[in-house]
Amino acid sequence: MNTENAIGKDAVEQFLTAIADAIAGRLEHRQDARRRLLDVEQTSEYLGTSESAVYNLVSDKKLQAVRFDRRIRFDIRDLDKLIEESKH
Repeated sequence: MNTENAIGKDAVEQFLTAIADAIAGRLEHRQDARRRLLDVEQTSEYLGTSESAVYNLVSDKKLQAVRFDRRIRFDIRDLDKLIEESKH
């Protein structure tokens, strides 16, 4: 009975791992589907800074702007990269 119990536990563990992997995949897909470009106000909120600080990051070439329909936008991937690079 211990062998059957161990096999049952392995099957349950494999099943739970498969479910967890499927959920993780869906969450990654949903996160990729979120808004990719943010305006200056949204960018300042995302970074926790002022709008003038965002413009300073652009002028200091620490953040690249996306010019789209005569408006400035910021790629959220660039914001995440800036955050990661700023960690000490």
